Amino acid sequence: MFYAASAALSEIGDSARTHQGTHHLFFRHFVEAGPIDREHTRNLAAVHADRQDASYARGFTFSVDDALDDLQMAQSFVDAVEDHLRERPS
Repeated sequence: MFYAASAALSEIGDSARTHQGTHHLFFRHFVEAGPIDREHTRNLAAVHADRQDASYARGFTFSVDDALDDLQMAQSFVDAVEDHLRERPS
């Protein structure tokens, strides 16, 4: 999801140094401006939080259902970004 957001930003000549900055710029350029639904940025933040917990929180575990939910959110996000990039005029 992060790389899809970064690619979308790159297509408009913008980038960020951090995950947080990428989330912020993606929201500003693609959600506030309208082409990407707000739900996708909520999912981006949720999956990022899960990733952080999995990497750094002691004793944190995922259920199979949690992992499948995150995977579904990620696929939906990437699909939305790809659709937007395909529809953009060259």
